[in-house]
Amino acid sequence: MNYTKEQEQAIFLRGKNIMVSAGAGAGKTRVLVSRMAELIMDKEHPIEADRFLVMTFTNAAAAEMKERIGTELEERLEKDPDNLYLRKQIRKIRQADISTIHSFCNHLIRTHYNELAIDPSFRIGEEGELFLLRQQAVEQVLEEAYASGRESFLQFVEAYAPGKNDTVLEEMIEDLYRFSRSFPNADGWFEKTGKEAAILAGKDGWDTSTAVTLLLSKAQKESLQIQEELYQLLESVTEDAPEKYTGLLQEIKEYINSLTQAKDYNSYYKVLSQKSISSFPRAAKKEKEWGLYEEVKEFHQKVREQINSQKENVFTAPAEELQREAAVIYPLLEEYMTLTKRFAEIYF
Repeated sequence: MNYTKEQEQAIFLRGKNIMVSAGAGAGKTRVLVSRMAELIMDKEHPIEADRFLVMTFTNAAAAEMKERIGTELEERLEKDPDNLYLRKQIRKIRQADISTIHSFCNHLIRTHYNELAIDPSFRIGEEGELFLLRQQAVEQVLEEAYASGRESFLQFVEAYAPGKNDTVLEEMIEDLYRFSRSFPNADGWFEKTGKEAAILAGKDGWDTSTAVTLLLSKAQKESLQIQEELYQLLESVTEDAPEKYTGLLQEIKEYINSLTQAKDYNSYYKVLSQKSISSFPRAAKKEKEWGLYEEVKEFHQKVREQINSQKENVFTAPAEELQREAAVIYPLLEEYMTLTKRFAEIYF
């Protein structure tokens, strides 16, 4: 069977973790099947077929994977019919953990129910049952909050559900609950988020907060990439290039240099808010014949789009203004997380 160089690496690489990323139809399943078969038949360190753990997203994919690895081993047995080890592995593949993530977790819990202190006769709830449990939980959360009369909750209600209908609040609580469950440690995520929000709401440490640091780092990385592309483009510019375009490239160079040298959020914001890059100059017919005309035009458009995106989506206001907004929002966020954590306690 013919494989690409990258596929061969994925099949035969040993002694380290690997990750394979490829589009649909690229042969990922075929490569995984071949890797498993090679590991089973490895002469120095063979792995028994029932020692594999393979998780898929659908039952159909799991069934297909088990069938294909079985077929692969049977084809090898046809070439070596006296191989008793291979016959044994074909039988064992039926016991291999090849299933969906949910099925594997279900099996794991049932196998170790005593260590988890849960009833071994548990079952997966139907969607209708789960909906009713969620509804009961969120209603209880809101009833308790209204009964408490705490000011932070009343402000939260006024901000997000000023009418008589609590549907918006219910949806918000359930949305945040689902999002928090996408993290390995939901409680840890709530704690970390609360601390980060408190830093953003305070006057000290705003610039050094994780959120602002990541935003600034990402923006500067984008600017450095533009800077690198610009230097490569400038190397191609000859002395006979139209002056209006060499001047434009020099202007972009100075602008991007200012961004890459910004030390904090406000410095970066000031460059974006106080400076701008000129529009692309109109070109005469002869200037359009310049070899780099289209490349410079596309580059200029890319730079302006990136800068506008940073202005509109990230660096929208001075740090002081954003800090004041964060200080106003913080009590509402704290209440939002309190409601959601209470929902998790009741529902889970």
